[in-house]
Amino acid sequence: MTTLTEQAAEQLIAARAFAPAPPGFVGAAVDVPAPRLRGRHPLRHGFLKTGSARVAIVSGPPSPGLAVCLARMTDDLRAARPLIAPPGDRFSPEAGLFSRDAGIRVGLEAGLPGGGVLGLPRRWRLAQRLAPVLAAAFANAPAPGWRSIRQASRRNLPVVPPGDPIQAWLAYAMSTPTPAGVSVRDRFRAGDAPTAA
Repeated sequence: MTTLTEQAAEQLIAARAFAPAPPGFVGAAVDVPAPRLRGRHPLRHGFLKTGSARVAIVSGPPSPGLAVCLARMTDDLRAARPLIAPPGDRFSPEAGLFSRDAGIRVGLEAGLPGGGVLGLPRRWRLAQRLAPVLAAAFANAPAPGWRSIRQASRRNLPVVPPGDPIQAWLAYAMSTPTPAGVSVRDRFRAGDAPTAA
């Protein structure tokens, strides 16, 4: 595998930042506590996979609209229950939905290139404006001084800046430190160029 230059990495990230498409499809993923789960398991619509040592992810497919997405996720969460907590086990997946590891992610179409109501720039600005509202709406797991454990645990992480969507994502992707404390840009500047993979 060939290593990249910093400029080639920027071009690769910019090219893959968004896949423009008309809005309409909705995807979702739900983190559930599953300390004993290993591997990936097919469900009726999506799959259940190991996310970390304590968490598994029920991941649904892109669905035509929110109602279909919710129905599919409901089916898959029911189907995942025996894999998460075998019969007779007192472990309750619902109890873990209020832990710092719990979470629900929703995926939406990026929008169309260019302007207009369905355009990527407008949808990007809308997402930036709605993010604090959505964080507040789902803040139901308190932490000391916070209404959301998840937000409290992420308060020092960088945020994607507003502005042009592709340039904003590129700046974020290149400059945000990994858990090891080093960004992609730092790696290039230190002579540790990553590969495209």
